[in-house]
Amino acid sequence: MARHSVCKHTLDVSGPSGSETSSPCAVSRPDEPSRRDMNGDPGAGAHRRDIHRPLIATASVESVSAHRLGPEFAIAARSLIHAEDLPVREVHDLGTYAVTRQEIIEFASSWDPQPFHTDEVAGAMTRFGDVIGSGLHTMAILQRLCVLGAFGNWAVIAGRTVRDVQFTNPLRPATTVHATMEILGVEFSHHDRALVTQRSWVHEGETQLLQLESDFYVARRAR
Repeated sequence: MARHSVCKHTLDVSGPSGSETSSPCAVSRPDEPSRRDMNGDPGAGAHRRDIHRPLIATASVESVSAHRLGPEFAIAARSLIHAEDLPVREVHDLGTYAVTRQEIIEFASSWDPQPFHTDEVAGAMTRFGDVIGSGLHTMAILQRLCVLGAFGNWAVIAGRTVRDVQFTNPLRPATTVHATMEILGVEFSHHDRALVTQRSWVHEGETQLLQLESDFYVARRAR
């Protein structure tokens, strides 16, 4: 994967009241990479600069938000990042997630109850030597990190396509995975929205577990 500037959002989801706070998108210098954990802590030596000015939500996003979710949500929507603010080839650091054995077994028991996901004895008899996470579990972790690290601050309307899903290595118990996403294209085909194409990855250390591409709609700013 080519080296590009990395866009990082600060998102705090660990407060005692469950409140979430976010900051505008910032870019790390290529020679000073920065990572963030689930609490939004930047890596040591990170150099950040804000690249987005204050935004105004589209009329469609704001009106729907006010109607369905109340005026407080509509006010928050004014600071969302819109399609015009998503540079192509920008890479977003989505942070990390710690995976437990119990979570792997419980997720698979509900959504992919194959023995090598749910039974430690059966898993030990496979080529993997232990239970492994369902590929759906890996995708779910990626989606969570995408929302917390990017989509939660964007004026996302809806997803459209997921393709080229590649499970290149298994998700294992008691590991911490890291996700990144690259914006491949922004197609302004409608007056009120754009179709954004992204490619994302999940790694454990240097080992890639998952790669996929998807398209989704992001609102444009009101004109």
